[in-house]
Amino acid sequence: MCTEPQARLTGIPLIDHHVHGPLRGHVTRAEFEALITESDRPVPPWMTQFDSQIGFAVRRHCAPLLGLPERASAEEYWAARSERSMEDAVRVATMVGHGNAARVYGLSDD
Repeated sequence: MCTEPQARLTGIPLIDHHVHGPLRGHVTRAEFEALITESDRPVPPWMTQFDSQIGFAVRRHCAPLLGLPERASAEEYWAARSERSMEDAVRVATMVGHGNAARVYGLSDD
């Protein structure tokens, strides 16, 4: 049985408010991978951050913005990401619509 407060809460989208500002310049793959996690623990030598849960999420949500399939490999993702200027990468990730960050994080009703 769903109570009125439960019904109201189910209509509210969850938003992860913990975000960082856009990068100001080019970063290496290692620097990028260090930035996509809050962990101070290194990944095992046989994997990268792209093989972690956050890496899967980055590729799932960001790869299509770069013209790649959701399940693009880490190498494909990084190659496509590296081809873009920092300004272009920020523009693509924050455009309203296109099922991207602005909509995903509740900044747009699209």
